[in-house]
Amino acid sequence: MKIKKIILPILLSSSFFTHAHKNVTFDQVAEHYVQLGHVMYQDSYLAAKSLQTAIDELIKNPTQSTLDAAKEAWITSRIPYQKTEVFRFANDFVDNWQGKVNTWPIDQGFIDYVNPDKYYQATPAALFNLVAKNKIRWLGKKYDLKNISPDVIRMLHTSGSFPNVTTGYHAIEFLLWGQDLHGIEEGAGERPYTDYAYGKSCTHKHCDNRRNFLQIVTHLLVQDLKEMTDYWDPNIEGSYAQKFQKMDSQKVVYKMFHGLSEFSTLELSTMRINSAVEFNHPEEEHDCFSDNTHWSYFNNVMGMKTFYTGDYERIDGTLIEGPGLIDLVKSKDPKHARKMRKAMRKVERNMQIVVDKAEIEHVYFDQMIGTPNTPEIKHLKKTSESLRELRHYNSQAVFAVDLELDDATTRKLEVYKSPYHPLPTQR
Repeated sequence: MKIKKIILPILLSSSFFTHAHKNVTFDQVAEHYVQLGHVMYQDSYLAAKSLQTAIDELIKNPTQSTLDAAKEAWITSRIPYQKTEVFRFANDFVDNWQGKVNTWPIDQGFIDYVNPDKYYQATPAALFNLVAKNKIRWLGKKYDLKNISPDVIRMLHTSGSFPNVTTGYHAIEFLLWGQDLHGIEEGAGERPYTDYAYGKSCTHKHCDNRRNFLQIVTHLLVQDLKEMTDYWDPNIEGSYAQKFQKMDSQKVVYKMFHGLSEFSTLELSTMRINSAVEFNHPEEEHDCFSDNTHWSYFNNVMGMKTFYTGDYERIDGTLIEGPGLIDLVKSKDPKHARKMRKAMRKVERNMQIVVDKAEIEHVYFDQMIGTPNTPEIKHLKKTSESLRELRHYNSQAVFAVDLELDDATTRKLEVYKSPYHPLPTQR
């Protein structure tokens, strides 16, 4: 199940680099950063609410049509959320929270049935199958799963081992698509809608438990995204948004540069692309049940671009405009701003090729990483390297805008004052 409409985001969004905010100040960028945090998480929450509506309909009336609609809603809900991930490494409270909504990889067999012959078992509980049990003793405690509650699912999440995931997007993804049995061949998970059927129409048993589990996990996702939306609401007393408004604006801007740099290299380049390239295993892809990884990574890049430009298109089509990091750098050092813009466009172009491979040529991310030394692997390495280059120019930018840094931060960033050089293995 994939989005039917092929989008050409780079062509449509090229105008984002044409607007101009002149004589931009740290205060203006910091204020807009808080606004972006609120509207971007609010969009994620609203999209999750639509997903919840589709899943409620699936639970009420399990058919192929309602299952497909729930899958479509899941894919749509990922678009705004993946754009918010750029906030993670700038803010500890976001990075700590995100484990509830986007933990991966997951031991799907901890949740529901799998084919063990086509499944990498990461933990001793990899075949535990919570859906198949009415009562369990887990880590010394007894749990009633027949009447499972949100609190129990919360307590089980990453208990015993990190991949023992029970909440978030990827738990829902697995419950909608099921295990991907295609390996590095084309094809996603193919869970039958009858896994949610009533009475004798139920397949793979335990449909009552499976329906309950899916409905509760979706409820928790909506709840968690509402929590983060409220954190970024400047109108809520004691919110993080209010704390940001009282923070020195130079510190906020540094958080933006730092978060953008760390996400582009530590997470997207290293954890999500390089690890997949190194291990050549289909479960190394982010959205491994739905084969939606290319869009998830592309929207990560779109979130990064929002920090650059200050522009964000909401899910209802409303365009939020304001000063971004590029505008600030251009006010201080136009030459360096051009370098940053060029590096960002290079990342976009490389990620667009990953999207086109999937949507046009039907070569999805798990197929791209499945065989070493292919043109696809080489392109993923090139994409990873462009993310590293972007980080270099981001880090140089803190000097270009004359940020007041403490001695330790200055020493840490000294290495980026030199010209950029690709890694030898990437040339």
